[in-house]
Amino acid sequence: MIDRTRQLANIIINKVASTSEKFNRKICQQYDAIVTKITSIAELTFAPVKLQDYVDVLRSGTVVQLK
Repeated sequence: MIDRTRQLANIIINKVASTSEKFNRKICQQYDAIVTKITSIAELTFAPVKLQDYVDVLRSGTVVQLK
């Protein structure tokens, strides 16, 4: 009887652990998707910002010196 109880307890524990692991993996996948999206958006917005900074440098320095 005790062995059967231990077996059932192990089955329940393994089921809970498996369910928790699957749930945690889904959370990690969702987090990774968010990071990927934010990173790609940051890269897309970084180029115009960098270009604007370059134009600002030209306006304040290089173009003024050419005049």
